[in-house]
Amino acid sequence: MMKYPMMESLFYMYEERLAMDSEEISKLFEALDDELSVLSAGVNNEITSIVCRLCTEHERRAYISGFADAVQIFHELKRFENEIATSLHSLQ
Repeated sequence: MMKYPMMESLFYMYEERLAMDSEEISKLFEALDDELSVLSAGVNNEITSIVCRLCTEHERRAYISGFADAVQIFHELKRFENEIATSLHSLQ
């Protein structure tokens, strides 16, 4: 079971929307293939798969962390709003 099911679900929807490789990503895959071309196709594919999984996991964690940051910003804004309201009230 996932630790954060809603955020995980949103991430996978986000990931599907970005599934098309950009020109830059395609060039980076070509560069990786060029560097790994001295290896057998099987080893090349395995290394590429590991790199892709590593990048996806890093992106997933960053995406979920962004939600935590957004919640923190929301709380700070609410606290700021309350401080302003208290200051204005004390001026009256």
